[in-house]
Amino acid sequence: KRGLVGELCEFKNQLVKSTGTKHFRLDFTKGVLQCIGVKQFQQYLELSEDSRRTEKGRKALEDALTAMKYVTKKYARRQMRWINNRFLKSGDKQAVSVYRLDCTDLADWQRLTDQAVDLAKVVLGRKPRTESTLKPMEITEQKNVALPVYGDYYCNDCSRLFSSKCPEHQLGPFAYTDIYNLPNNYPSGSSLNRYT
Repeated sequence: KRGLVGELCEFKNQLVKSTGTKHFRLDFTKGVLQCIGVKQFQQYLELSEDSRRTEKGRKALEDALTAMKYVTKKYARRQMRWINNRFLKSGDKQAVSVYRLDCTDLADWQRLTDQAVDLAKVVLGRKPRTESTLKPMEITEQKNVALPVYGDYYCNDCSRLFSSKCPEHQLGPFAYTDIYNLPNNYPSGSSLNRYT
């Protein structure tokens, strides 16, 4: 009912009461502070309640919302890659059934909710499977190749992950063509001598 911003403001107020100070450094690597949204709203939360209503506050809120959407999108892509590699590749035994529920049409939310609840009852054995019940996704015959998430590139030779700007804003496909131009990034094995 309160929404994310209201919950975060209340969280900050409780944190101020428990620590006894308004100025503190938060460690975003521990506990609830790791959640998506907390770190992105830090600048907004540092403003006083009166300052949040000003133009500066609205700008900080807009920036926080944009950052949260970006981080959520990035997390969703990583989660989809993990699901695909872990559950939908043919090399592994299928540990669990994975179902695809298309939630893009929010106008028909009640139908989607009913479909999800119906599926949960079938999986839990409280209801028999019917023709209208969702079918599990099939395992694909693909190799287990970890494709890079947007902006992250993995070098198999040096076992390192590289981050770069958006591919539209860089000169070339950095990770795939220019990777050996970087210091300390040489192929492993017998070809190492020709670079030293």
